[in-house]
Amino acid sequence: NVRHLLSGAQMHTILLSKYGKEEDYRIAEAYYLEGLQIGPNVPPLLYGLFELYRGVGNTPDAVELAKIITSNWPGDEGMKNYLMGTQ
Repeated sequence: NVRHLLSGAQMHTILLSKYGKEEDYRIAEAYYLEGLQIGPNVPPLLYGLFELYRGVGNTPDAVELAKIITSNWPGDEGMKNYLMGTQ
């Protein structure tokens, strides 16, 4: 269920921000990626994984997600600004 995967990803993202454990990053990423296999255009999954990557400094993967997000939602000015700032 996508909802459960999203909840698990969000929980481990919070734990990562609080404690900085690599394990929480790996688990959060795995939950987001598994959820995206089920629903590749589910906004909370895309934006959540983008924020996870951006938060840990994984710019290449964050940029790829920003491109996917802006292709799905071309009016997202925040993502357009992010992409412009990484060029």
